[in-house]
Amino acid sequence: MNYILKYKGDRAPDLAGMNEVLQTLRIRIIDGTLLPEIVLIELDHLEFKKLRAVLPEDWAIDPEKSYTVPDTRNKIKD
Repeated sequence: MNYILKYKGDRAPDLAGMNEVLQTLRIRIIDGTLLPEIVLIELDHLEFKKLRAVLPEDWAIDPEKSYTVPDTRNKIKD
């Protein structure tokens, strides 16, 4: 499952420390274009519990949500 890891602290995030945690737990980064504040990661339920246990308080982890966009095109009725 994919999760969003987001920094909520007041100071600059410790990127080296966070990378060390992610590498130690062997968590796969899917999208790191918004590093160091936000990163999309892939992990299973057991990895989630391990990450939550070592995650500093200024980092939040939430499941990725996806939404379907409704089809608003006009349709021809028969």
